[in-house]
Amino acid sequence: MVFNSFSFLFAYLPIVLILFWVSRRYLGRQWADVCLIVASLVFYGWNYPKCLPVLLGSLIVNYAWGCFLYRDLTKKPKAA
Repeated sequence: MVFNSFSFLFAYLPIVLILFWVSRRYLGRQWADVCLIVASLVFYGWNYPKCLPVLLGSLIVNYAWGCFLYRDLTKKPKAA
């Protein structure tokens, strides 16, 4: 599926936009973000399903690294 195909423009994109809007309105921002992540994985996996494990692995590693860095930044420095 490419961005200018009829299946993307008239099926996938409207469904994703409606799901995003409904989840943001009724479930909150975090669920809307999850909805977009899942929609992105579906879009990417539509043509290249073999590469999804690499993408998921990268997503998990980057998320874990970001959590580690955030935790390290929020620590208060020890007094001398």
